[in-house]
Amino acid sequence: MGGQITRNTFYDSLNGPFPAGPHRYHHKPKRCLPIQPCGNLSSFPLLFHPSTKGSQIVMDMSQRTVKRQASFCNAITFSNRPIAVYEQVRLKITKKQCCWSGALRLGFTSKDPSRINPDTLPKYACPDLVSQSGFWAKALPEELSNEGNVISFWVDKKGRVFYRINDSSPILFFSGVHVSEPLWALIDVYGLTRGVQLLGSSQHPDLRGPSVPSSPSFTPNTPTMLCSGNSESNLNTPLNINLNSSLNSNYHTLFSSSTGTTPSSPFSNHPESPTFPSCSSSWSDECTICYENAVDTVLYACGHMCLCYACGLKLKKMANACCPICRRTIKDIIKTYRST
Repeated sequence: MGGQITRNTFYDSLNGPFPAGPHRYHHKPKRCLPIQPCGNLSSFPLLFHPSTKGSQIVMDMSQRTVKRQASFCNAITFSNRPIAVYEQVRLKITKKQCCWSGALRLGFTSKDPSRINPDTLPKYACPDLVSQSGFWAKALPEELSNEGNVISFWVDKKGRVFYRINDSSPILFFSGVHVSEPLWALIDVYGLTRGVQLLGSSQHPDLRGPSVPSSPSFTPNTPTMLCSGNSESNLNTPLNINLNSSLNSNYHTLFSSSTGTTPSSPFSNHPESPTFPSCSSSWSDECTICYENAVDTVLYACGHMCLCYACGLKLKKMANACCPICRRTIKDIIKTYRST
């Protein structure tokens, strides 16, 4: 009927503004059923964010495939919508370039990409983004970043991030993600990784295995060519981009509870992630920023040991420097020495 809102009209409006002006809809309010946007995530396709991306990123029209056109950096990308707890982000490595070292960086952010000015994006997700509040990412081991590999990664309700390669068992990647607020996927097409294709997402991953091993120890090398420039870009500069704003607003309901899910969410009944021993054994840990040097620094006043001294010094000099684990302000750093 003329002014009646149909189901298709509502979903079409998710990618654009609702009709404005003097339009009136002559429907009876008592017949309108409440909308449950978090009940069926498959109706919202998972794509790359169309505008917030690194300067070297080239994206196809479908927003599913990206490629780094030059260099080894400036290739940070985000998802177009928030990712639910336990929702697997699936992607395929489509292009590998062997003249670089280091590989794909994966993680999450609580910053809405539509509010990030692309011009303020730094060259690297690690360490530039992860040293800022609301960003969590880590480098995938080079030996797992082969062309054709399908990678799935997700976060559980405890803030732990897992990944799997093809059909392998889940592996603990890192932890400390804040799941009490919406999270967007963060994908840095870095180093050896030249191209990536988003394959969508899986809503019900099977995490009921007996145990989950930690990510294998690895030492990604720094690129053979280095980028210069200021890595202290401020991503909090608001940018009035309203792309996907209607879709994103519908996802805030999904993260309103402390566990990251609502009773009506399909993820709220998901089985607990398997427990595993803590991987914080002191001197064998690698720095959470450079992933090269051993941890040898205590952050004051929180007391966490997660950085090497060199990265600690760089982080301390940055504005609003905070601990990568708990996000408390860093007042000082203290170098420690191993007893012999």
